[in-house]
Amino acid sequence: MHINRRLPLEAFNNKHIRRLIDSGRQLFKQWVTRERRPLLKALVLQLSSCLIPPQARGLSHRPPQPLINNVNFVAAYQVAFASFIRVEEFTYNTANRKDNKTFAAIKLTRGNIRFTANHARLTLKYSKTDKAHKGVNIILTRSRDSAYLIKALEALFTLDPHKLGQPLFRFKRAIFN
Repeated sequence: MHINRRLPLEAFNNKHIRRLIDSGRQLFKQWVTRERRPLLKALVLQLSSCLIPPQARGLSHRPPQPLINNVNFVAAYQVAFASFIRVEEFTYNTANRKDNKTFAAIKLTRGNIRFTANHARLTLKYSKTDKAHKGVNIILTRSRDSAYLIKALEALFTLDPHKLGQPLFRFKRAIFN
């Protein structure tokens, strides 16, 4: 939280504060940890093929609302998988959408994707790993195998067009979280 808000971290180096945090961890050891299995490419592709039926993959006109939601979800799922981004970096809530200037400064928008013949460049303006707050570019390459990441993004931009300052992913009539 302190890093995200660019607050000083010196307080966490204090020996007294460190002892309090460590004592709290010792006191509340009952945390339940869930088994987390690896997310494999095959699962990503299986989910993607279930959500977007084959007859809808070649559409060039605006599809019905449920399909728009699916196109957004599949594109987000594939981008997150291919670029190793955290959920917080591409989802948002109602509070995030209240201030468009702040939203555009920290969340992914349509303007954060640039397509070329060989790849798409995703620019994260704000990332936990970017300590200098300069932004991070992630290159998403076109592939010839069954992973059609760039095609999913292109379908998103074609079937659900929006201005560059709008959220990269969205659900129709709902917050993308």
